Amino acid sequence: MDDLWRERLVRRMKELGFSAKTLSLAAGHGETFIRDLLAGSDPSVEKLSRVVEVLGVTIGYILDGEAPTFQKVHVIGQVETAESWAPFEPDPDQGGDVEIRVDGGEAIAVEVQGDAMSPAYRDKDILIGAKSIGRYVDNLIGLDCIVMTEDGRRYVKILQKGVARGTFNLRSLKPGKDDIVGVKVVWAAPIAWIKRPSH
Repeated sequence: MDDLWRERLVRRMKELGFSAKTLSLAAGHGETFIRDLLAGSDPSVEKLSRVVEVLGVTIGYILDGEAPTFQKVHVIGQVETAESWAPFEPDPDQGGDVEIRVDGGEAIAVEVQGDAMSPAYRDKDILIGAKSIGRYVDNLIGLDCIVMTEDGRRYVKILQKGVARGTFNLRSLKPGKDDIVGVKVVWAAPIAWIKRPSH
């Protein structure tokens, strides 16, 4: 652990708009946890892991300044029609993982089939992002996201704020398609990387 980890913690807090109190509560700790941490107390790995999950970085980055490493991302579904996606298990001979560096939470990917997402995305594009959960989905307004709604529906849409508190509108990426209004979102993963086929 180097001596600059608290500076990295504060910098990431500022990037996401957290105060010491709001980050402490978001991580499920007492409201003075981050304040005490910044004043010199040493955290347990378990408690710090909850903080970095909220901040969307790794413990290695906060403690040692390590850049996120490349990781294998499992392709969990296919975009089919009307911008919805369905889970699937890829052919073992073809492989179902891609390697990518994605900052944030759990990295996931979906593969586009046909012209379901045209003109935004093409056939065989693999869309990759990192999950944001619960209240942190609010930070993704205006972004193209892979989405799981509270009632189990799955989409690739542009995330917009809904009228009612805690709801979102999902704007279509395909011209002429209706938006989905007033849904609750379990998680959303902003599309950070597109792996296009080489042929």
